[in-house]
Amino acid sequence: MKDSSNIIIPFCIYHYIDPGTNTYMGYIGNPNKKMLKDGTEIFKCDSPPKIYKKWFLYGIFFALSASFRPIPVGMRIFCAKRTEGYPYATEEIVDVYDTYNTKDICNYFTTYTQPVPNTKRLYFHVIENIVFPSFDSKPPSNDPSWSHSTLSPIFVMTPSTVGENPSNIKFKCVNKKCLPWKKDIPDMYEINKNDNLMDIDECMFLCNEVETKTDQENKPPSILEMVANNTKRKSSVCSHFFKKIKPPVIGISITTLVVLLFIVLYTILKIK
Repeated sequence: MKDSSNIIIPFCIYHYIDPGTNTYMGYIGNPNKKMLKDGTEIFKCDSPPKIYKKWFLYGIFFALSASFRPIPVGMRIFCAKRTEGYPYATEEIVDVYDTYNTKDICNYFTTYTQPVPNTKRLYFHVIENIVFPSFDSKPPSNDPSWSHSTLSPIFVMTPSTVGENPSNIKFKCVNKKCLPWKKDIPDMYEINKNDNLMDIDECMFLCNEVETKTDQENKPPSILEMVANNTKRKSSVCSHFFKKIKPPVIGISITTLVVLLFIVLYTILKIK
C-alpha cells in the first residue's frame, strides 16, 4: 500500500484584497514538502514571501493527490489553472476528464463533488478572468459583476472538519463510497456501528475493488436480469406443459388443425 501521508495533502488558498482599487484575487497553491529530523515528510502551507505584498494565507483544505488511483467514487480531479504571468492567480477551475493530458499551469487535486459528512463547501467566485476561492458563499465585494463558477461549490476536508493532521483522517465505506468519518457523528447512512474505520487506500481497496460473496448474494438483480429470469420461467412452464402430452396426441392434434385449416380455406374460395 502507498504511504497514506502522501495521498491526502493540504492545499493552500491565498487571497489578495485591496478594496481601494477594487482588486480581489485568489490562488490555490500546492503545499511545500518538508522533511523532519526523523526523516518524516510533511506538507505545509506557508505564508507567502514578503515580496508578495497584500497576499496572505486565507485557508487550507485537504484533498487527495491527483496521482492517486483509482479515483474514488464520488470524487473528481480538478485543475486550478493559474495565470501564466505575474501576479500569479487562479483564473479558472475545471474538472479533468483526460487524466493523461496534464498541464504545468494547473494545480491538480481530487475531492468530492457532492456533500458528504465532515466536508466543507468551497465556492469559486468569478470576476473577469480571476477566480476567488472562498468558504464564504458570498463574493468579497458588492460588485454586481461577480458570478459563480459552474463547478461551485465543491466539497473539501478541512482542519476544522477532520483535524489538523491529514494522515490521521479515517474513512468509512458507505454505499461504495469512502467517506471521511468521525466516531462522534451520527450513523446517518447505515445501521452498523462506526467501528470499521480505515485509511483511504485501505478503504478504496475494500470498498471499491473487492466484491464479497455476501455482496453478490444480496445484490438486487438488474432489469435485464429480471427480464431474462422471467423469460426462463415462462419457457420452463411451456416446456413442462408439452412434456406431459404424449406424442400420439400431439400428432392427432396437428393433423386435426391442418384439416380444419384446409376446410376453412376451401369454404372461403368456394364462396368467392
